[in-house]
Amino acid sequence: MAALELHREDRRQMVGAVESAFATFNLHLHPRVVEAAIWFSDDMGSRFWSTISSPGSRTGHVAISLLSSSRQPRLIPFAITALNYGVFRPHVAKMFEDPVDPAYLAEWLRQSWRLRRSKIAKGMVVLREMHWLQDGASALLEMPVDAQRHVGRWLMATGLPKSSKLELLRELHHHGEKPGQQSALRAMIRWDDPHTTSSLRVIASEDNGKPSLMARYELARRLPMEYKPADLLAALNGKVSDDDWRDSGRSATGPMTFERYWALFDQLSEPERITRGREMLAGTPIGQAVLERRLEAQEICDRIRALCMINVLGLAETFSDALYRLSYDPNPEVRSAAISALGQLPNATSKRILHNALVDENPRVQANAVEAVDRTAGKSAARALIPKLASPDNRVRANAVKALLKLGAREAAETLLRMLDDSNRAQRISALWLIDHMGLITLLTRVVAMGEADQDEKTRVRAKKLADRLVQADPAALEDAGLPTEVSG
Repeated sequence: MAALELHREDRRQMVGAVESAFATFNLHLHPRVVEAAIWFSDDMGSRFWSTISSPGSRTGHVAISLLSSSRQPRLIPFAITALNYGVFRPHVAKMFEDPVDPAYLAEWLRQSWRLRRSKIAKGMVVLREMHWLQDGASALLEMPVDAQRHVGRWLMATGLPKSSKLELLRELHHHGEKPGQQSALRAMIRWDDPHTTSSLRVIASEDNGKPSLMARYELARRLPMEYKPADLLAALNGKVSDDDWRDSGRSATGPMTFERYWALFDQLSEPERITRGREMLAGTPIGQAVLERRLEAQEICDRIRALCMINVLGLAETFSDALYRLSYDPNPEVRSAAISALGQLPNATSKRILHNALVDENPRVQANAVEAVDRTAGKSAARALIPKLASPDNRVRANAVKALLKLGAREAAETLLRMLDDSNRAQRISALWLIDHMGLITLLTRVVAMGEADQDEKTRVRAKKLADRLVQADPAALEDAGLPTEVSG
């Protein structure tokens, strides 16, 4: 205890010296003094903040220079608190426009407890142009476990579009570590919105222990007529099976109206979406008219869901004019959904749009365009798709490999082998997905080697599971590959 008190006294004296030097900055003009003051911003008094945030302040100019040029994690407490002040907000926002150093992002997430202060949380809305998140949550998924537990609060405080937040939360819940999954689920529970309700339906329908139970509790609060609290209590007491309760939301009696199909869509499997959708169209004469209005919705999530319905139900030809228009939508998620649906239309107009989409600025649009070109162009797709084998985006590259392997292109096989050895974890994961999806048993030896020696633990686990599936599909492959009879770790 005495040592701790001695340490506190040393810190007080250090802060006092820094405060004195900071107060006389206009006399000596040493930038390192401002930097030291920023390091101790939590200990500095209100005079520090009133001075450094004053318009035209020399110390403020030094602070802005540091925010613009340095990505030291120790500057983060200052940067977060600086969101209180308009003079600093644009510079903090600019720090997040380009890909962020993983160590810096991890520390920012760890410091997100500071967002409990409402004024700071409101300042986070300036973080809206984070282009490195447009392609998904891969950067967030690579964060350490102790940082992932804060991602939900951090995302919700940013100024990202609603659709982007929702997509990132879904991805984090599906692929993140346990603390990241819990953080995403808590964020969706606190966000009372029809789109999060759809996501909670999906989570509640899964057999996933506590997360599914938490989603059920929230659904019982939001939709008590559909998810009856009494039935939930009965399930908890063992009087009703969990399977019966999980299915209650989607098996409720009554006709399959458009609104009901719209609400259930996200939690339905692909075959169920088709069966229930056809039932809805047969029993709801105005179903297509309502769907067309949803394509004009202000909410991006609604337009995307409507496009997914058109794709699933094979209605692309009926809505062709809307698909052509939405394939040029300013939002990349809307564009990508429209491009995917255009894969059902092998006409000259759609082919021209799809080939233009192959060079779209957004990788997600490109990836869907590759799949759509594969469906519509057949053997003639090779010339357009071979350049996509060099894409830095793992999904674009994987889709191109899949399409070109079916055409027997040697370049696709070579690219797949390079992806298995790529230093980028996402590329290796996509290569494993391709092997699994296409049943490439000839690469079993490479998969087993990855399961034993890959530098990333998650990749090793995935490779081992894939090796087991490949062997189960073709037990003779073990002997053909010269492997022992047990490949699992």
